[in-house]
Amino acid sequence: MQTFFNIAGFLIKSIIVGLAAAAVAILITSRSGSVPDSSPSAYTVDTLRASFASAVERTAPAVVSILVDRVAYTRDLQVERDIRSQSFTGRARLSEPRLIRRKGLGSGVIVRPDGYIVTNNHVIADARNIQVALWNGDIVLAEVVGTDWETDLAVLKIDVDEDLPTVQSSSEQPLRVGDVVLAIGNPLGLGKTVTMGIVSATGRSKLGISIYQRLIQTDAAINQGNSGGALVSSDGQLVGINARLLSDQTVEGIGFAIPMDTVEKVMESIITHGKVRRGWLGIEMDDGSDHPTVSARTSGGPGVVISQVYPNTPGDWAGLQPGDYVTQFDHRAIPDLETMYEMIADSPPASSVDIEYWREGQAFQTKAKLRQRPDNMSTSG
Repeated sequence: MQTFFNIAGFLIKSIIVGLAAAAVAILITSRSGSVPDSSPSAYTVDTLRASFASAVERTAPAVVSILVDRVAYTRDLQVERDIRSQSFTGRARLSEPRLIRRKGLGSGVIVRPDGYIVTNNHVIADARNIQVALWNGDIVLAEVVGTDWETDLAVLKIDVDEDLPTVQSSSEQPLRVGDVVLAIGNPLGLGKTVTMGIVSATGRSKLGISIYQRLIQTDAAINQGNSGGALVSSDGQLVGINARLLSDQTVEGIGFAIPMDTVEKVMESIITHGKVRRGWLGIEMDDGSDHPTVSARTSGGPGVVISQVYPNTPGDWAGLQPGDYVTQFDHRAIPDLETMYEMIADSPPASSVDIEYWREGQAFQTKAKLRQRPDNMSTSG
């Protein structure tokens, strides 16, 4: 009899649960206005898995492998040998210099169908011979159009008989931390390799690379040979050019790429002028954190402090002096030091700009006519 009651209780509970589930399903259906398809064919492997194959198919043909030959001098350390005793004397000397050939690997991205390719400057630096391996296996010679060591970018050109595949770039839609990205390139000479990660950070600076770089940080694997390759979004938009790892540290999952707004400015300037045109004021600056004149900082708001003015430069001719606290450049506020350097560099040479600054608690305004930034200047704006 007890068994009968146990079975009856189980059946009643099952009926109640079933009725409750049916009621929930009816409520959801009434609100959505549709009945989900529960047939076995409704859910397939394709609908259940996430794939970026379409993005890779659209982007990868525009990514190339770059092969370079470098010639360098080297000298060997030789230990002198005593001919009579057939033993080493312990004295060492350097051999005569000799030429050696070294091969390098990297990646690049076709940015124009007529054969223009963007890569990293360090990929092709000091190269005697540059070859480009296209996605279809063809290998062609490339010429250097121009380079920019400060952003670690270079533009190459190959001669082609037909239009080459390119990838659509995305410099307008901002990247967000957490966005999925794909790194496509030629790591370790393997070629045609895709790795996946997310955007770990944006606007990275103060990495000792360049004052003109705000880099994308990603945990997508970027190994030796990936430099110059494509960093693309999950829908196949080119968002950056892979640059480097923190190779001097034992780290994993920290790579960097140059964002497309920087790439496009540098690329267009190199293709048009053969080099990057940057405005130059002829001053050194710091962020003003140790500025002694508190009243000037309070009155002037955010800005930068001039630490040095080079003689016979636009800054010198405009009357600027060390200690001046600059608060506006060409009618724009200066939120930080990096932005000030970018403002000066982005202004065309020979253009006139208005500068507002504070000196000894008083506000001043002057006008400066910028010059082309000298190639040998490492930090000045």
